[in-house]
Amino acid sequence: MAAFESGVYWIWLQIVFGWGSHRINALVSRFDTAREIYEMSPQDREACRSFTQSELDMMKQTPVEKALAVYERCKVIGCRVITPEDAEYPERLRNIYAMPAVLYVKGSLAGLDKQLIFSMVGTRKCSEYGIRVAALLSRQLARYGAVIASGCASGIDTACLNGAAHECGGHIGVLGCGIDVVYPKENANLYYWLSNYGVLITEFPPGTRPYGKNFPIRNRILSGISVGTVVVEAPEHSGALITANHALEQGRDVFAVPGRIDDEKSVGALNLIRGGTAKMICCGEDILMEYEQLYPEKVQAMRKVHLTKERPGKADRPEKKDKVEPVPEAEKRETLSFDWVEDIVERQICACIAEGEEYIQSLVTRTGLSVQVLLPALTELEIEGLVASVGLGQYRLTDRAYDECSKERKH
Repeated sequence: MAAFESGVYWIWLQIVFGWGSHRINALVSRFDTAREIYEMSPQDREACRSFTQSELDMMKQTPVEKALAVYERCKVIGCRVITPEDAEYPERLRNIYAMPAVLYVKGSLAGLDKQLIFSMVGTRKCSEYGIRVAALLSRQLARYGAVIASGCASGIDTACLNGAAHECGGHIGVLGCGIDVVYPKENANLYYWLSNYGVLITEFPPGTRPYGKNFPIRNRILSGISVGTVVVEAPEHSGALITANHALEQGRDVFAVPGRIDDEKSVGALNLIRGGTAKMICCGEDILMEYEQLYPEKVQAMRKVHLTKERPGKADRPEKKDKVEPVPEAEKRETLSFDWVEDIVERQICACIAEGEEYIQSLVTRTGLSVQVLLPALTELEIEGLVASVGLGQYRLTDRAYDECSKERKH
């Protein structure tokens, strides 16, 4: 019998039992590896009394080559296969009902169990209020150093990740489809950002379409990797409430944002608050303070990080010079001078962004400045109306900035 990588056998087991199967917990507690189950003879499988007849039949009908094809596909698309045999497999997911047999991952799960991760959920058909609140809360939590996990759907999910992307951190997208399937299509940039600067996780093999039945299965992973779930805006019958229920079953905290009492989009969150199953929150620190006793060192460290991200004093800034050479413009655009920008850091940022939209990570590389210096400067430039965020941690110059450059050239 040919031997394969251990991940192949776990994929085989996943195909046999299906995605979201509660049977994996029992099998992991009885057998050492998926390979052990695969290599058992049909007689031994039946004799051990661990499988139903339909499961025994499915094992006979499922060739390991089917799992091998999935495993090889993962190599081609740069997706890693994480199983319960791997040290990187999150402990938080080992202890939930229906632990996943396989996680298909882009990014790293190392240290995930030590992170303060908050899943943020809400309706796809959200209001402008919901979008603003989702982006604000996720940005506040991320600025403290928390990790935001969301489902990458449209509406609240997208707003949460867009808000978190303003701050550095390995934020997480948990998918209800294959890791190589972009859904919805308009979130292509979000997928790219998470693939390169965060983490993408799914239980579904590459190529799996985003069928409606997948999302309730996905939601238990979203709540399971988190210490708490935040419901931003949700109608009475909403997938966000399924995630909240999973969180409660898993012993996780649930938070909810109050909304208008006459808005049906707020009914689900208001019911959670009224029923006492969710704590009402109005800002990121309302959430963070709940973990000060459970994670005192972590929360204190996060608050120190938050303080260092306030606008630094002159001693923290590079020495001011008379002039900073602007970064050369794209061929079709006239060279711009930002000598009129008084602050040296802000001047460097404007010169870089003048070439086009830039990610925070790219600005770190190009300017040689730390994130702690760049973020407050970008905030100041936004306030001054010279730079605008386009989401996903990207920034561009505003029309006002170009107008100021034109005025300087006339003088």
